[in-house]
Amino acid sequence: MMEFFIGVCVLLIVLYFAAQQIKLYNEIMLDKYRFRYFSLRDRLALMVINGDLEEDSWEYKKIVDTLNYHIKSVETMSIDHIVSMIAKYHTSPEEQRTVRIIEKRVKNEAILQLMVEFFSVTRQVLWRNSRTQIRALKYVVGKSQRRQRRVATVPEIGVMRNSKAALKRIDGSLESLSSSLSDVHAAAA
Repeated sequence: MMEFFIGVCVLLIVLYFAAQQIKLYNEIMLDKYRFRYFSLRDRLALMVINGDLEEDSWEYKKIVDTLNYHIKSVETMSIDHIVSMIAKYHTSPEEQRTVRIIEKRVKNEAILQLMVEFFSVTRQVLWRNSRTQIRALKYVVGKSQRRQRRVATVPEIGVMRNSKAALKRIDGSLESLSSSLSDVHAAAA
């Protein structure tokens, strides 16, 4: 009986240290994404300093606000809240309007490149932190359909569906902004 309790204690200690390592790894990964957002914001500030972009232009104001929102989200929230907030942001009609305006109005190659990188980083953050939730959603939906039960009663499924929708919208934004960047690059050549 004593061996059993010793075994359980050893197992608990191992699980505790594994959980601490996972927590530390997640913090390091979130710092990585936060610093990538900082880098994008710094590049935008350098465009203003170099005179490539006006500080009072709507592009600068909107992009800085967006970058600051994402930095704050990654900096202060848990992984579940990050996924929820970023998914909510990127599935909003306002965000889609902003992307369409940037596609049509912005002809500065550096700004378009910065926006492509922004959406790429955001997609990586969302995908890294929501892929487990998306897999869980597929599993729950599959089990539910076999049992003929309604899935909508599980509250987390809305967030998971929003994550998937946000990923699709980010992919669409990446594609359209990359196309605009290609058009601007071709026109400059």
